[in-house]
Amino acid sequence: MNTKPIALSVILAVLTFLQLLCISCREGEIDKNAKIAPEETDTQRVFVSHVIYAPEATEHEFISYLQNQYLPIWRKLKDENILHELSVFKLTKTDSTTADRHLLNYLILAQLCPGIKARDFLKVENLTTNPVAKDSSSFQILRTEELHCVPNAYFPALSSEGVAEITFLVEFIAVKDSAQFLKEYHDLMNVYFGPLNGALVKEGKLYNIYMMETMEVFFQMDDRLTWNQIHLSGDFPEYKDLDWDSLYTDSFVRIFSCELDSVWALLPPTLNTSFDCEGRLIERLHVK
Repeated sequence: MNTKPIALSVILAVLTFLQLLCISCREGEIDKNAKIAPEETDTQRVFVSHVIYAPEATEHEFISYLQNQYLPIWRKLKDENILHELSVFKLTKTDSTTADRHLLNYLILAQLCPGIKARDFLKVENLTTNPVAKDSSSFQILRTEELHCVPNAYFPALSSEGVAEITFLVEFIAVKDSAQFLKEYHDLMNVYFGPLNGALVKEGKLYNIYMMETMEVFFQMDDRLTWNQIHLSGDFPEYKDLDWDSLYTDSFVRIFSCELDSVWALLPPTLNTSFDCEGRLIERLHVK
């Protein structure tokens, strides 16, 4: 057996781990005051998402269809302690031809109550594509999946007041699909980027932040929908012109006693099928 490749992989893994732990090193010295967030130990937060296309010309009919057919079901699931919260977002802008090609323009995101399994929720919800072209409420589900929130990366809004003015950023991220890269990405979100954004939520700079990773894809229309992470965050209108690069850089030094660029360089590669969308919450479909 040729052991050189195995030995090399072990060495690289150890070096990566040490680099993550000691990322706050400056000029060869470890900053002992670096603030590293502990791993959460509470119940895993489970989400189910539907990514949907509905014709723009029939937006009112589609939303009315959800309101009449599914909102009563979602509210019943809320009353039965199956559903914790459900939000429907109209995705209004994208930075990628990938999203344009698939015409995805709605995201339904359901957070389940502790102990509830995604498959059990889906059986009861029974949201299915309505393919009848002559029906003005027709829509297509492009992908349905189960996601888990990364520990230390779940920070709901401090208040729902003014949510109609919030612009949401939805990031569909395709980390290169290998066990090593996915773990590295998970660890960096858990240790650094989740707590960083959480601090901004607590300081009133961000409305909320959820960093979720795909656990299982139940249905997918197209193999090019390759993301394995969804990040959702809300931006306040008063901070739309804020210098976010400077804020993140300064906050990183303040919270972790290290440079943002040094940690950013550790992020594993992502595929060019990743893309971002902006959107608004449809308040009349919000179950909380």
